[in-house]
Amino acid sequence: MKIWIVSMECAGIVEAGGVKDVTYALCENFSKEKHDVTLFIPVFASNSFDTLKNIQADAFCTDIFLCGQTQRVRCTSAEFAPFPAKVMLVNHPAFSEKKDVYVYTAEEQCLNPAHVRGTGHTDMHFLDALLSKAVASYAASVPQTEQPDIIHCQDASTAVTPCYIAASQPELMKKTACFVTIHNAGPAYHHEFASVDEARYYTGLSWEVLSEAQNGGRVEPFLLAAKNAVLTAVSTCYAEELLDPAFNDETDGLSGIFSARKIPVFGITNGIDYNHYSPEHTEISGLPFPVKTNSGSFVGKEQNREFFLNLCRPVCSTDEKAACYTENLCRFGFLSEEQTSEPRVYFVYHGRIVRQKGILLLLEAMASIMKENDAVRLIIMGQGEPALENSVQEFVSSFEGKAVYF
Repeated sequence: MKIWIVSMECAGIVEAGGVKDVTYALCENFSKEKHDVTLFIPVFASNSFDTLKNIQADAFCTDIFLCGQTQRVRCTSAEFAPFPAKVMLVNHPAFSEKKDVYVYTAEEQCLNPAHVRGTGHTDMHFLDALLSKAVASYAASVPQTEQPDIIHCQDASTAVTPCYIAASQPELMKKTACFVTIHNAGPAYHHEFASVDEARYYTGLSWEVLSEAQNGGRVEPFLLAAKNAVLTAVSTCYAEELLDPAFNDETDGLSGIFSARKIPVFGITNGIDYNHYSPEHTEISGLPFPVKTNSGSFVGKEQNREFFLNLCRPVCSTDEKAACYTENLCRFGFLSEEQTSEPRVYFVYHGRIVRQKGILLLLEAMASIMKENDAVRLIIMGQGEPALENSVQEFVSSFEGKAVYF
């Protein structure tokens, strides 16, 4: 089969969250099953081409009418070096000027104070439409024998792609099956349009189509996708949540709509390719010491634990290996080495510092636990919303010697 995968990120090319691993694994494993795979992905400022070969600039050029103007898009073709899958890299200044896939960086905030670090791109809808319409335009340009059997779109940022193809090439949709995988339907992850007017401005889709995809006054990409694609989720449990009105708050209203309209969502469990994250090989895992998981020995795990806790102490060792791990880190607070009457228990959070992750709930719970138990320590790693980062820093300062934030 000919399979096209549309994603904003892919491991080894440009990375942000878990979508990158799914995208890469799909490309790799579909190609190993002898399918003809093509990945469509934008070129951001942070893109890497190290995992690609046979790179050819301007392999495809197209003019896209978007937001009242004609946009020139150029696609660079390439192939994955480790396996036989193709890549179409979508080039446009709106992508290449961005340092990160979804949010602004500290560097961008310095250049423009309105681009607050950790907040989403103000032209998010433009970027989404640009990638999706580029795919639709490419689909119109290839011979019928080269048209895909399957188009698989990753998350809300690419969810409208099937609508563009259905609107411009209804004949293609008769032979091509489209899938949209919902990786995260939590608040702030829908890429929803504020109104039908806004959705029409960016998508160019009809009032009728857009009005049927409303959640309150907003227009939802996932509801648009459901008209022309099969919706999947990243696990069977998550699919059940998306279809259960009891999870309406957690999905910002989508669960109730899916349930009421009887829109099916199929759960297909995400997997991690062990070969890409083997703790036995430090060049793959990024760990300072190898862990031989099948040997029954915990030596490597104990070495990594001690190495990490050393980075949390008031004065950590400054050997070359430690310096390598702390070079780009800011640390707030520390973990004291005072002895406690009971063995210490470490709570560790590693992820984005955003409201959807429940950071404030974590801090509230940990404050109660740490006041009652002197042996408890908290370690938090991550970045995100500046206001929440400040809350974490304040928490750490109020529990001196018991909490640390990287």
